[in-house]
Amino acid sequence: MNTSDICQALEQLHIPYLITDMDFVIQWSNNCLKKHYSYLERLHSLNSLLFGYDTAVLQHRLSEEDASITLACKLPLVALTLTLSPLKNPASQQTEAIVVAFTGCPSVSNQGDPPLTSFGKQLRAPISGLFGSIDLLRRHLEEAFQPELQSMVKDCYQMLRACVSITEYTEYINGSAVLNHQYGDLCAYLREQLEPAVPTLKRLGITLRYELPPEPLYLLFDPEKLSVVLFSLLSNSCMYGEENNSITVTLTKTETHAKITISDSGYGIPAEILPNVMEPYFSRGLDNDAQPGIGLGLPLSRAIIEQHGGTLALQSVQDQGTTVAFSLPLKARLDAGNLPLRTPAGSYNTLRYSTRDIFLSAVLPPSELN
Repeated sequence: MNTSDICQALEQLHIPYLITDMDFVIQWSNNCLKKHYSYLERLHSLNSLLFGYDTAVLQHRLSEEDASITLACKLPLVALTLTLSPLKNPASQQTEAIVVAFTGCPSVSNQGDPPLTSFGKQLRAPISGLFGSIDLLRRHLEEAFQPELQSMVKDCYQMLRACVSITEYTEYINGSAVLNHQYGDLCAYLREQLEPAVPTLKRLGITLRYELPPEPLYLLFDPEKLSVVLFSLLSNSCMYGEENNSITVTLTKTETHAKITISDSGYGIPAEILPNVMEPYFSRGLDNDAQPGIGLGLPLSRAIIEQHGGTLALQSVQDQGTTVAFSLPLKARLDAGNLPLRTPAGSYNTLRYSTRDIFLSAVLPPSELN
């Protein structure tokens, strides 16, 4: 049976299937997967779902053995099992593809994912309580205790960032992430988001510039999700650079897409770990023994951009800097008079628990956090 016949057979089944090449790059998926597990269909490869496994060993076993391999996904909060089966060429008997079946992944429903919802609530509730208690202590404790209270605020933001990252990324893996599209001017949106961050980063010795087209650029996007991408990437640029680091955000337009590029003059990423930076929960500091974060900034950013219908790519040279570029598809122009109002930059910058504070909390000093 050839690959075409196998695809026809798998298309009739009510089980999500896909076919990859020997490097786990996805080549085909059936309608069941596209309908009920849309994020899996949007994945470029299976590498993110194979987190915790040695893919070279899996490739060797599938190539040398004529047997299926069943694996439990090791990502937190993802109840997913993958069965990998070698697909051999009938003529040469060489393995040329891999058939993957999924079981145990919760389907999308209006009820959401109960374990994920419970996880988010269990973490957010005590964090909110800590913020309130710290505010109370600030008013009653002497000035000598303020530095300790500010450090507690920073720790709370770090926990909040981990909570947001894990729950958001797990929603994408489980296929339950939903975009709240709005139609708006991307230039104005980026200006609103970046303008308040310029003086903040300047106090850290970091220069932030943004270059935007003079004309409005209207398209559909989720402003909350896009801010997660924007400040997660900016946080990385700030974290891995010296005090005189320079970051430039550029917006350009092609016939079909808007392209946002974030370039820094930081330390860059060592060549030996560059292939791994998009893997979930992979995190390395300037010292390879350090663990600066939970390793979801880039995987989550890519998931959000891909759900928008765009792409995200990264280039980096050690000791020279890093550039991350992502695209958003342009949509038919709507009446500018009907565009939704957005939060002005001034009030955005003072909002507690703002995306800016959550995702820049790793680099902002405690005094810069509300």
